[in-house]
Amino acid sequence: MKTGTALFTALLICLPFAAHAADGSGSEHFDGTVDRDGAVVNGSGGHAPGRAATPRNRTAPGTEMPAEWSPPVEYRDVPSCPENSPSNPEVVFCLGAIEPCAKRKNGRGYLSRVYMRRQGENSWSYLGATCAPEEITGEAPRKELTVADIQRVFTHLSFATPVPSMQPVDNQSLINLPVYFQMSWPPEGHQPGSTHSADLLGHRIDIAVTLQQIEYIFGDGQSSGPTRSVGGPYPTGDIRHAYRTAGIYSPSVTVALGANYRVDGGPWATLPGISSRNTSFPQLTVHTASNRLRS
Repeated sequence: MKTGTALFTALLICLPFAAHAADGSGSEHFDGTVDRDGAVVNGSGGHAPGRAATPRNRTAPGTEMPAEWSPPVEYRDVPSCPENSPSNPEVVFCLGAIEPCAKRKNGRGYLSRVYMRRQGENSWSYLGATCAPEEITGEAPRKELTVADIQRVFTHLSFATPVPSMQPVDNQSLINLPVYFQMSWPPEGHQPGSTHSADLLGHRIDIAVTLQQIEYIFGDGQSSGPTRSVGGPYPTGDIRHAYRTAGIYSPSVTVALGANYRVDGGPWATLPGISSRNTSFPQLTVHTASNRLRS
């Protein structure tokens, strides 16, 4: 996948090119090859997909207008995620855009879709996807790694979902009898104590997942409040709740995960922001106890 992306970038710069309108309507196209400055090497048709109206355009005798002048070209690149388009100014990141380019030491660290249009046109022409859009658009490559870049990687980690359990194990209880709640972590997914490492914008980053807080919601309007306890079984568990009214309840648990990070093996720092995971316990039925005299 990564080799294919790098090869595509090279092809997009140096090999025959044909642009297609992003809306599928079709547009003027160029058949030939161009150099990295966008100047025509050979071919015919519309202006090549580089920087139009450059000094390489020839000037017609007795005029200041290039003899083969084309309107300036505007480029736009967006992360290669379904929500993004050249007409949508909002930028949404997804793991599918980060993974293909995470180990490249140049470029922006994520896969971008690149579009172009000439001045005066409304529709965008799709050029392709690349890890280094600046090689096409002529923009200076982005080299500075920011905390926001690391936050995006953290947000798109595959986090584990807590596994809840409670006692009594048959999900039946009596009023005023404590119910014991507990949660655990499955073997799959990022969870407190796990570390994710990646190469981003030429830097090695490590993200260590931490537990911020847990809150048990009992389903009767009461909760445990913020805690770090994973609870436990009868009789030692410290997350327990007695229901005062008979009925059917749907308890749940919400876990807030945070992270520490470091860059290139440097000191650890706290990463701003959290990721919340929510899961439900089995439905609990609470019965009313009744006393009977036996003769």
